[in-house]
Amino acid sequence: IMSGCVVQKATSKGRCDGYKVLRNETTGTLSDEASQGMIYGVTLESQGVIVPYMDVVVLDSTGKQVTGITSGSFGEYKIQLEPGTYQVKFNRVGYCMITLKDIIVSKGEIRELIVIVPEQTTH
Repeated sequence: IMSGCVVQKATSKGRCDGYKVLRNETTGTLSDEASQGMIYGVTLESQGVIVPYMDVVVLDSTGKQVTGITSGSFGEYKIQLEPGTYQVKFNRVGYCMITLKDIIVSKGEIRELIVIVPEQTTH
């Protein structure tokens, strides 16, 4: 489990336990002419099953939303960003909202983020 992660309740009725970041590393480079970097990955639930259609929102260091997408039917997402330090939020109804902090995007680099997002439980 990586430092800089915050798990937030999706609603006031549920509990959120057991998030995990499986990968947060640079896995490749873009073309030499690229002025941006990229984050990409997949969203999974605790048993390793793909979670499709997860909202993936990127915030700058001040908390202002930069961009956001919805992951595809296989949980995949890909976002190009200017170099900088970001927060990345993952959210979907029935699952816990997770915020990854201090995600560094460098010029021309591809950063892979694979996240296990626990289902929200009610108690």
